[in-house]
Amino acid sequence: MRIARTSFPFGLADTTITTQLPLDANGFALVIKVVIPQCTDTPTATLTVYDLDGYAIFSKAAIAENTTTVIYAVAESKDIPVTPGANVSLTFTAAPVSVTPTVTFFVA
Repeated sequence: MRIARTSFPFGLADTTITTQLPLDANGFALVIKVVIPQCTDTPTATLTVYDLDGYAIFSKAAIAENTTTVIYAVAESKDIPVTPGANVSLTFTAAPVSVTPTVTFFVA
C-alpha cells in the first residue's frame, strides 16, 4: 500500500482549491483521509476526485471542519481509481480563511 498526501492551502477568500495528485497516487484508493482544521465560519466541504480526462469519478459532500473524516471505498460501494496528475478538488460552502486542509490517499 502506498500513501499519497496532498495539501490545499486556502487563502482568505478561496472557496475551491484544485490540485494534482502526486506521482505515488497510482492504483485504487482504498481509504481517503480528509483533515480540515478549525475554520472561522463553520463551512462544510466537498471532495471531488477526477480522472485524467476531467470527469468526476468520486465525490463526497458534507465533510465537516475541525475534524478528521475517513472515507472507505468499500463503504461507499465504489472503486476509486487514482492516477498521478489527475485533479482533486476541495470545495467549501464558505471561505475557510487561511487554513491548510490535507487529503491523504491510501492506494493499493
